[in-house]
Amino acid sequence: MVATLANATVADNMISNVGRAGVASYYCASWTSDVIRAHQVSAAPTLVTLSAATGAFCGTTRPPILLSGNQFIGNAFRNGISTGVPLARMFVNMGSETVTGNLLQNNDFGQDNGPFLLPLPGFIDGGGNICGPVVPGLTNFVRSGNQIVGNLSRPTITRTSTTGLGPTATISVGLGRNWDLPVPPPATRVVGR
Repeated sequence: MVATLANATVADNMISNVGRAGVASYYCASWTSDVIRAHQVSAAPTLVTLSAATGAFCGTTRPPILLSGNQFIGNAFRNGISTGVPLARMFVNMGSETVTGNLLQNNDFGQDNGPFLLPLPGFIDGGGNICGPVVPGLTNFVRSGNQIVGNLSRPTITRTSTTGLGPTATISVGLGRNWDLPVPPPATRVVGR
């Protein structure tokens, strides 16, 4: 799909045996205030795939690329098919485009991989979502009740020594986000009495 989608409800579909996704927009996604609800998707690689890719497919009058105020509610994903590589079962990569206030609520991925959402702060966990555990580097959706907290990529941890601060651990989770945290001294183990 290449187009602007605004104030639309796409609901109550049974989708199976599709090549890429139950619901998708691959080029020039511009979705505002839409509801994607109550889909039953099976025998597909993903429930939802959204991308900010641009190019000739977008035409000469390209809409602004954004994902804002959308609701993904009560969708179910079962029997995901393999493409030869592990997949997040909801894949949204909007890069650095405008992404804000998108709700995920009561979606059921079973024990399959959950979503990868980029940029992650543009999504709200409305609760009731079911999915397997976070797989660093593959998924970044951690159910937390009211917000999504996640790993943006496989974290890298290195130990360094900083003058005046003692040992620190630099944790890099990608996208330029790094934290330098103090490292506690090693625990002392007492053997015997």
